[in-house]
Amino acid sequence: MGFNAGVQISIVIWKKVKIYQPKYGLWLVYLMISSADLKLVDAIAKCGSLRMAARELGVTSSAISQKLAKLEERLKIQLAQRSGRAGLVLTAEGGWLAEQAGDILNRLKGLEADLSDRKGVVAGVLSVLAPFGFGRSDLAPLVAEFCALYPKLDVHLEFMDNVATDKRLECDIVFRLGRPVSHAGQEATLITHERRVLCAAPSYIREKGVPRSPRDLNSLNTIAIKEDSEDPTLWSFQKTQVHTERIRIKPRLTSNDGEVARSWALAGHGIVMRPLRSVEEDLEAGRLVKVLSDWTVPDVPVVALTRSGVTKPIRIHRFLSFLTEKFVTSSLDKNGLRENI
Repeated sequence: MGFNAGVQISIVIWKKVKIYQPKYGLWLVYLMISSADLKLVDAIAKCGSLRMAARELGVTSSAISQKLAKLEERLKIQLAQRSGRAGLVLTAEGGWLAEQAGDILNRLKGLEADLSDRKGVVAGVLSVLAPFGFGRSDLAPLVAEFCALYPKLDVHLEFMDNVATDKRLECDIVFRLGRPVSHAGQEATLITHERRVLCAAPSYIREKGVPRSPRDLNSLNTIAIKEDSEDPTLWSFQKTQVHTERIRIKPRLTSNDGEVARSWALAGHGIVMRPLRSVEEDLEAGRLVKVLSDWTVPDVPVVALTRSGVTKPIRIHRFLSFLTEKFVTSSLDKNGLRENI
């Protein structure tokens, strides 16, 4: 993305502001600031270094340095100081301007979205945050498909180990794995359920034997996956409506990447619990076999969190509807019936 990409609204702000400097006291200046200047200061504030700000804006570090110097010269104010190797620390004036910049840029984005909504057009930027496993395998292909339907829409998809962070407040949609409980200022929409299975390589089962009950797992090597805020060591099993068991495993191997955990299982290093869609081909090819197949592992809800108390832009409504329909269709294709979602 180039430096001028993003919001397609160009602005120039003329504003008389009061700035206090210890050396000179209270003084008045007239600021002439463009939207590109606002994006520059906002990126520096968020990134804290020339290199990261350059990456954020899609330009070189030298370009960032030059643009910052020109802005400071034009405003006659020092906005940032170098700190360490290519680091930047905003001055008091730079911090004030960054705060104003963030607010103005957010309002511009909202303005563009509102204008698009009034025309019934899916446009603007849709920011999405998701856990690694679900995000990579399930969500990423659907994001690309959705973008192809709406050429005026840009999607920023980001993955995190634990999406229950302050980062979620900056995103339009945050996907979580687990029961659909809303957070403060957010509402939850149930998108689908992930069906999970326990599996291992045939070589491991031949060597260690077939477990007959969940408690047998305590004497076997297990592989855990840290994803979202789930407890990776607490595994639940159900045999009948009333017969449920929970065990606390002691994993030999743990990772925050589901594909790494899958590769360990394929290599015969232990037993792993994975979403069925991620190991389905391995099971069909015999590279993995189901473990404790007469027990059921509870499905995991996939929940979309959005801001509550505000009118949702059309891009959010359309994307959530698109995902829900896609997951329902996938369930119909595989099972011949609609899952209860």
